Amino acid sequence: MNPEKLGMRLDGNHQYFLNSTEQTASNEKEKGIQNQEAPAEVEEKELEATTSTIDKKNTLELEAKKRHLEVQQALPRNETTGERPTKKVKAEATQSSALDKTEDISNKPLNPQPFYEAIEKCFGQATAKKNIPKINQLITQQKLKTERELANVIFNMVSNKFGLNKPVTGEEIKNMHAALFEEPLKEFSEHFSSLKQIPEKPHVAYLVKSLSGCFQALSAYKTCEDASQAARDYLAKKPNPASYHPGLPGFLRDCPPSKIPEELEKIKQMNEEIGNIFEQAYEKYQKESIDYQEGLKQFPLLSTHALGSTNVNETYILQAEGQQLFIFKPCIQDNFSQDPTMGSREQAASGVNSNGLFPIPKTVQINFNNWQGSAQLFLQDAKSTSEIEQMQATVSNREIHALAIFDLIFGNGDRHSGNILYKAIENTSPVQYKAYGIDHDRCFKGIGEPLKMEYLSHPAFKRPFDQNLIKLVDNKAREGYAKYMQSREMPKEALEWMNEACHTLEKAIKENKNSLGIVKQLMEKWNQKLEGQEEDFDNY
Repeated sequence: MNPEKLGMRLDGNHQYFLNSTEQTASNEKEKGIQNQEAPAEVEEKELEATTSTIDKKNTLELEAKKRHLEVQQALPRNETTGERPTKKVKAEATQSSALDKTEDISNKPLNPQPFYEAIEKCFGQATAKKNIPKINQLITQQKLKTERELANVIFNMVSNKFGLNKPVTGEEIKNMHAALFEEPLKEFSEHFSSLKQIPEKPHVAYLVKSLSGCFQALSAYKTCEDASQAARDYLAKKPNPASYHPGLPGFLRDCPPSKIPEELEKIKQMNEEIGNIFEQAYEKYQKESIDYQEGLKQFPLLSTHALGSTNVNETYILQAEGQQLFIFKPCIQDNFSQDPTMGSREQAASGVNSNGLFPIPKTVQINFNNWQGSAQLFLQDAKSTSEIEQMQATVSNREIHALAIFDLIFGNGDRHSGNILYKAIENTSPVQYKAYGIDHDRCFKGIGEPLKMEYLSHPAFKRPFDQNLIKLVDNKAREGYAKYMQSREMPKEALEWMNEACHTLEKAIKENKNSLGIVKQLMEKWNQKLEGQEEDFDNY
C-alpha cells in the first residue's frame, strides 16, 4: 500500500478518496438522519390522471433497477419538463426489505388521511389545500387505489420540487425528510434510499436522505465558512513524510507499493541499524496517514482548493457520517455572488437528462447558511482518465458517444480530461468502465467560446454511433430539450444550435456515418458561427 495514496486525490473539479483496504473496511453505512429547521411551500402543477393495469402479484416487487417509483395513476406533470413519467414499467428483481414481509399493500384499504398530513408537512398548507381535493377525486373515481400509488404521487411532487429553477433550502429539506421518513411513507422511503442508486437517476428518497445528512452535519457550525475553515485547519496538519525521515519522500515516490516490504528488507540487509530506523519511520508515517485520512471524514465541507485543486471555481465535497455524498459548487457565498447563473446551468445539465440516457450525475440547487449553488451526486469509487489509461481499461463506447452528443448539442466549452470520471460497470467480464461527465457550468451559454472535447482520441470514435442513440436527437428529444431550455430562458442561439446539431446527428446516425467525422463537422460549424460573432463584434 502506497502511503502517498492515502490522502485526497484531485481530478479536475471532482474530488474523491482513494481508500486503502483498511479504510474501506471501516466505512460505515449512512445512518438515520435527524431533522432540522421548518416548513416551506412548493409550487405544484395540477394532478393529472393516467390509466393502466396494476399487476397485484407484483405490487411489492419494487423496482430496484430504476430506483424510481413510477406512478401508474394520478401523476402530476414534472414542473420543469411538463412530461409525465412512463405509464408502466415491468417490475424487476428486488432486494430483500421489510416490505417483503408485510401484507400485500394493494389489498389494504386506502386511508389517505395520513398521506395528506405528510403532504402538508412536506410542502405546507397552501400546496396541500390545492392538491388534496384533486387526489380525493381520483380516489373516488378509483383511478388511484393503493397506498403505493399515493406514495408515488408524493414522491413525484418532491421530485418536481428539486426540478425547479431555484435552490432547495435547509428548511425544505428538513420538512421533506420528516415527511418521507415517518409514517406512512417511512417503509417506502427507507427501502428506496437503501438501494444502490443510479447516478443519473437516483430515487428522490435517497436525495432527501443524503442532503438531510449533509445539512445536519453542517448545522454543527454557525456558518459554512466556519465549517470550511475547520477543515482547512485540519488539512494543515497533514503528515509530511520528510518530517519522519529525510529519505522517505523519495522512497515513496520511486518504490511501487507492492515492492515496499521487499525494499525495506534490502535496506536492513545493507545496514540493520539504519534499516530499522527507516522502517520505523515508514510505519509511523503510514499509521498516522491512515489516522489523518479517517479524521477527514468528520468535516462536512471540504474545500478542494485547500486540498490542492487548481480549478477556477471553488468546489467543495459535502459529506456526512464519513461518506462523500455531493460535489458542491457555490455561486453565492455569504451573499457574495461569483456567477448567480452557474448553479442553474449545472442543474440544467441534469434537467435535460430526465430520462437518464446521458451519463450525467443528478444535480440539484441548494441553499444553506447564505451559501447557494449546485450539488452533484458524488461518484463513489470513480477513476480518473489517467488511471483508466494506465490500466488500459475498456470503456463503454455507448457512454463515450452519449457524452459527445451531450457536449455537442448543449455547447460544452469545458470537457477536458479532468471533467470525465469512470465507474466500473457491474457484471462485465472483463470489466468495462462507464464514462461520466462532470462540471457543466460552461454549457447552455450560446455561441460564446470554442467547444472543448479532449477525448476524441478514444477508439469509440473510429466507428459509427450506436443506432440506439438516435433517441437522444430525434424529434421527440428535440421538443423536450427546447421546452426545458425555454422554461429556463436560455439564449436563443443555444436553442437554435441544439436543433441544428440534433438534426445533423440524427441524419448521420441513420446513415451510419463515422462518429468522429460527425463530431468534427459540428465543431467546424460551431467555430464558423463563433468567428461570425467575433466579426460582428468588430464592426461595433
